[in-house]
Amino acid sequence: MLTLSHIHQLFSLETCQTYIHALRWKDRLLQCPRCHSHDVDQWGTYHYRPGCKRYWCNGCQRTFNDLTDTLLHQSKRSLPYWILATFLLCLSCSSRRIARELGVHSRTELSLVLVAAQYGCLLRD
Repeated sequence: MLTLSHIHQLFSLETCQTYIHALRWKDRLLQCPRCHSHDVDQWGTYHYRPGCKRYWCNGCQRTFNDLTDTLLHQSKRSLPYWILATFLLCLSCSSRRIARELGVHSRTELSLVLVAAQYGCLLRD
């Protein structure tokens, strides 16, 4: 039986990144979120955010990634952290339980739950 305290092991960085990429671009071609150009190329990865693919827009000459213009764009927390928080929120776990699973203080978790709730609503669309 899978206990909730070991559920975080199911969310690897690569799995979460693949999920976000598929969720964002599921029915559309890859395009720049700023100028909406489809003329984009892969541009490596970020050293501070491993696993996050970087793209170069030939239209506006800027880089972007799968998180650009989303709630998680400027977050210092990792992508698996946010997906796990959203998953636990969808399971109707209490904020104390979510804080315990994520390893943060319960006061910190209150603000994170609000962001995860907004993010979770976006995932359902």
